[in-house]
Amino acid sequence: TLLARNAFSPVIIMGTANQTADMMGIVTVHDGLPLPEGEIIAPYVGEEHSSFQDPEKFLALGGRRGKQIQVLIDGTYYINRLFATVEFRPKTVVPIGFVGVVVSFFGKEGVDTTGADYKHGELVANGCKGVLEKPLMPGKYAFNTDAGRVVLVPTTNIILKWNKSEVGDHKYDENLTEVDIITKDAFEPSLPLSVVMHIDYKQAPWV
Repeated sequence: TLLARNAFSPVIIMGTANQTADMMGIVTVHDGLPLPEGEIIAPYVGEEHSSFQDPEKFLALGGRRGKQIQVLIDGTYYINRLFATVEFRPKTVVPIGFVGVVVSFFGKEGVDTTGADYKHGELVANGCKGVLEKPLMPGKYAFNTDAGRVVLVPTTNIILKWNKSEVGDHKYDENLTEVDIITKDAFEPSLPLSVVMHIDYKQAPWV
């Protein structure tokens, strides 16, 4: 089992050109109490366990079995692979011209922050399940993709074309067609229409 888990080599996450470049580690702990019913990710229990290198300390802090919300970033880690295994995942990149709206699968049930007048969904604060009210700015993040997902929303100007022959790279207008109209003298021309829109980055989660 130890050989199959590559247990006699340390876990190395580096920022250089190798298989772990721009990667992070998702940790699965194989010991401890099970997760509460309805939860899929184990909560953060602090840093005293030295990034899962001290199993006894992790368990003493109340650490749970299963996928962990805490991830490993660049560094070298000596982890007992019978206690925990590590999967490499790419870091999340939010490019310039976008923000990342976070849909969290982890946390407590949040209180809707949109107010009673907003009827299209709910936003919640950090640490809650749901669509988080604060998006990620452009940059690179060690975001745990088992605990949520990041939806990229463009913040530059977008052109929507009501024209079957033209579709933008964003594909938001691929189902839009020309507007059919009837003139006063009974002609039926098709009217291609273009709209330029812009999403305020602070409003991206509402979108």
